[in-house]
Amino acid sequence: LQTYLSALAFAPSNSVVRNTFRSEMEEFLQVLRSVATDWGFELQTLKGHTDQILSIAPSIDGRRLVTVGWDKTVRLWDVESGTEEKHFAHSVSVSPNGRYAAWGLDTGEIYIWDADEDAGQVLKGHKSRVRCLHFSSDSETLLSGSTDIWKWSPQAGNKRICQLGTAIRQIAMSPNGKFVVFGSEDDTISVFHCTTHQVEQILKGRPGHDTALALSADNKTLLCGLPDGQIWAIDLERGLLRERFPGHRRKISAIAISPDRQNFASASYDKTVRIWGPKSQTPLVLSSKHFAYEACFSADGRMLYTHDSKDGISEWD
Repeated sequence: LQTYLSALAFAPSNSVVRNTFRSEMEEFLQVLRSVATDWGFELQTLKGHTDQILSIAPSIDGRRLVTVGWDKTVRLWDVESGTEEKHFAHSVSVSPNGRYAAWGLDTGEIYIWDADEDAGQVLKGHKSRVRCLHFSSDSETLLSGSTDIWKWSPQAGNKRICQLGTAIRQIAMSPNGKFVVFGSEDDTISVFHCTTHQVEQILKGRPGHDTALALSADNKTLLCGLPDGQIWAIDLERGLLRERFPGHRRKISAIAISPDRQNFASASYDKTVRIWGPKSQTPLVLSSKHFAYEACFSADGRMLYTHDSKDGISEWD
């Protein structure tokens, strides 16, 4: 009993537990130092995310909490115990203008959060797990990939644009909105033409489900960052390999093309970021402590931003 009472001596003076056992404490203990009046406002800390948290929302009954992070997970917490019940390590995407955040669930549903309106909505259409999401360059259209592709837009409406027999893992839309490029689990990279609704395979026998994709602003070139560290430039009009860019020693995690189409940047698990100039096989190599999994250029093309799981956002001039 004395052991438990010695711990209670440090409880705040107005706490229920201290007042309940005050008489027993005064019999055994003499408190020489003052203690806090009340418990602090922070009840507990929920730990699990490995990167910045994008959104947080309680359930209607208040018993659970949903959090979404840049670590590409959606986590469900038990509020009373502070334990993580489950998490869905699938797709998360943020619109270029920063207004919308979207994430896909195992159920096939997509949740979109509107930061300006401080409200969200659920999009229903897929019948199986949503594996990838991509916002258009104007932030007005969202593409989602499962075993089919859906196009979500407030102006044009929501519709399924392509049904496939295999799961899609990577997806990107051309700046002019005329075609969609995607990598699938059958180790192909394909193009869906939005006007003709035809699907054309442009790369076969490559790990399309694990390839970083980026489309040039002129809609003519597809850059593919491969798991072996190579970067391929594909001529989309002819479906042919135009050029290879060797240099990285490990998997490519992200590719970004500058607005003027003269340069592109690649980030890799080898903890380097490389900036490639026109017709150059000798890139500018930038070293980092951690690998970056996101990269983008500023609107004027002068700055490059990368994002990693440790140091946050880095700015490169």
